[in-house]
Amino acid sequence: EQGKSCIFITHNIYHVYPAADRFVVLDRGRTVGEFIKKDISLEELVNKLYLVARTGEISQ
Repeated sequence: EQGKSCIFITHNIYHVYPAADRFVVLDRGRTVGEFIKKDISLEELVNKLYLVARTGEISQ
């Protein structure tokens, strides 16, 4: 709304989900997914993060 951004790097999605509008998921420095909060629930995002941890890949 104000044209400002904040980058918050964390391994704990529960800390950032309430405050974020957009999520970029990295694995070893590689972007594996980008999500808009209005399009994905916390549960869905956690499931995708679990997939990355297990396989290194994400299905969007």
